[in-house]
Amino acid sequence: MIFFCIFSNSNEFCTFTDIFNQTQKPSCKTGNLTFGNFEFSSKNDKFEYEIINELKLKVLKKFKKETMLYINKNCDKKRSIKIKEITNYINSSEDYSTKVIISCYFKDELRL
Repeated sequence: MIFFCIFSNSNEFCTFTDIFNQTQKPSCKTGNLTFGNFEFSSKNDKFEYEIINELKLKVLKKFKKETMLYINKNCDKKRSIKIKEITNYINSSEDYSTKVIISCYFKDELRL
């Protein structure tokens, strides 16, 4: 049996904790794995999506502009881009809380 282990340390990825409020840019290097996220609440857990064929992504229609702005500014479109959603029901407020996480590889700022 052969086992492969890939280790990642803290300087190999960077995080944008709220892509709607990017006042400070983390010190990301070209090729670093990058995570950007945002959260929102809603009364419904059924969302409308739009397909971005060029990137093979399904994005929330309501946040398409912000999502695409983040991707265009930070992500290398020639590499993998993924969007994950985590939705939880909040009993006390009868709302749904959703966290959206965009993962990609940080692009070279000189590359257009």
